[in-house]
Amino acid sequence: MTDFIWVKDITKYPEYCVKIFGVKVISKELGINLFHDDCDEWLLALQGDELLGFSGYENTKSSFILKRAYVFENYRRFNIYRKMLELRLEKAKVMNVKVITATTTQMSKEEFIKRGFFTLKQYKQYQTYRLIL
Repeated sequence: MTDFIWVKDITKYPEYCVKIFGVKVISKELGINLFHDDCDEWLLALQGDELLGFSGYENTKSSFILKRAYVFENYRRFNIYRKMLELRLEKAKVMNVKVITATTTQMSKEEFIKRGFFTLKQYKQYQTYRLIL
């Protein structure tokens, strides 16, 4: 069974920081360099103590930005990504957000289109989607 937990300060979970950010960005004191604070909250997908995937969001004045969604390869095809997306969309609605934005790879396209997102920008292998609530 997969549990999903919201975390405001990811640095309180150094064992997950190593998996999320990689060893190269972990400092000697297990402080996180550069990337630990780019999400207002992190959503962790856990099975016991095992990190299966993670995602987050940043709520700016102009948009609720879906960030950093990733499911580790061994745990794909179990709807973890879909559930993380649903939970972040629910969070946005509770916060009365009007605009949701996400930049994703082609792999996620169907999940966003199915939920009413439209393509805002197209890059080489990335698309930026927007949903107006």
